[in-house]
Amino acid sequence: MSEIIAGEVSRPAAIPPAAPEVRPRFRPDIEGLRAIAILLVVLYHAGVPGFSGGYVGVDVFFVLSGYLITWLLVSEAEKTGTIDFKAFYARRARRLLPAAAVTLFATIGLSAIVFSPMEQGPLASTATWTGAYASNMYFVRKATDYLGGGSDWNPFLHTWSLSVEEQFYFFWPLFVFLALGAYRAVGKSLSRKRLLSWMVAVAIFSFAASVYLMRTRQPWAFFVSPLRAWEFAAGAIGVLAPPIGWHRWTPSWLRDRLNRLNPFPVSGLARVLGWGGLVGVLAAAFFYQDETPFPGFTALLPVVATVLVLRGGTARNETRLARMLAWRPFQEIGRLSYSWYLWHWPVLVFAATLFGEMPLVARTGLLFLSLCIAEASYRIVEDPIRHNRVLTRRPAYALVMALGITLFCVGTARVWMRWAAAEARSPEQMAFTKLGRDVPAVYSQKCHANFSRVEARACEGGKEDSDQKLVFFGDSHAAQWFEGADSAAKQLDARLISYTKSACAPVLGTRYNVSL
Repeated sequence: MSEIIAGEVSRPAAIPPAAPEVRPRFRPDIEGLRAIAILLVVLYHAGVPGFSGGYVGVDVFFVLSGYLITWLLVSEAEKTGTIDFKAFYARRARRLLPAAAVTLFATIGLSAIVFSPMEQGPLASTATWTGAYASNMYFVRKATDYLGGGSDWNPFLHTWSLSVEEQFYFFWPLFVFLALGAYRAVGKSLSRKRLLSWMVAVAIFSFAASVYLMRTRQPWAFFVSPLRAWEFAAGAIGVLAPPIGWHRWTPSWLRDRLNRLNPFPVSGLARVLGWGGLVGVLAAAFFYQDETPFPGFTALLPVVATVLVLRGGTARNETRLARMLAWRPFQEIGRLSYSWYLWHWPVLVFAATLFGEMPLVARTGLLFLSLCIAEASYRIVEDPIRHNRVLTRRPAYALVMALGITLFCVGTARVWMRWAAAEARSPEQMAFTKLGRDVPAVYSQKCHANFSRVEARACEGGKEDSDQKLVFFGDSHAAQWFEGADSAAKQLDARLISYTKSACAPVLGTRYNVSL
């Protein structure tokens, strides 16, 4: 969610670079789509009714990234015969890293005040991975259920998508460069058709792997970049695919009638599909739930729908869909979408930690507060550094800045981790630390299944040789009562068999044996 939110195709810079950049024109429709995507995400995170599937806004951003970055790279290669990697990465560094670093430092400082030393240890570890643009892999290692409630208290949770995007920016230019044939000398023909074929292959294999891992390792399908690559590739396909028009088999009288209804230089089919795409994105946001298996097949709806909007004639300001997406409030929210995404989640987490569950009006107010902070961040940090004369004219300086920011972020997080560990060992905190490490026996026996494991392994307690059996099952909340159940089983001279799995509560209801 990083670069695409910040906006690559931007309004004319106040301070132009020394050498002109190869840049397509500004697209108000893309800015409007950013606004819709960030609104879906923040309203979902704030628990606003009607946006139970607002997390699909992240997928909209992924598609937009694939579309926009591929568009930029292909345009540059076709005009210059190659891709300037140094300039590309320097632009990414100027746009993304300073604002992200400020948010990281502010979150670390507030976390050191709000959370206990025992809680700060895992947060400091997350901050370290965030500073290295790899927090998505941290959450994979911890088998986090993003749509569940287990990690709601982590103010760095939302950075997983930033890491996915930054990893995408690192590898995508080289992939486009090789597949397009941009390594050839200037004047040689570049093959969009070959690049399109490679994008289709990436989309197919990445999507197939994602669907497969949804059944075995869902966190991998959710957080790992290669398994999200099909969404970026879908955006790229939107750039490279032929124009949308009425097929030859459409009766001529129908084509003529539809084209008369559409006086703009955009095919009627493209216009219809564009509106259908917008409806598809909103339908996913309104009807999907936390319990909806995601990504996998369910991610197809928002991904394909976003591509349809991008291909639906929105690039031409004459169409109604384009004019709607170019609405001034959408343009302003789209401009701030990167900063708003950075700030909204920490604000919600810190408020919930300090004040507990809050009413809807308070949560909505927090979103407005985070938007104000985003505006300040944009004006003070993001925009000035983005157009800094020295960094713009000398890409090498921007890359040095990126390295320095990365090292400083990781170093700060490591210092925080050591400080939190020392504080947790202090006499005042040792009692809490010991209690935090006092886990049920099912954890020490390694038979409690974490979220990413498909099947739970049985633990046994009570009286081992008893013919009477008691079954104890549930999620991690139930596992906390294993010792009590074990004690009760011994008093009853019964054998206890325990099946527990994190984030897997038992389904209550009558069950029938269909074989009877």
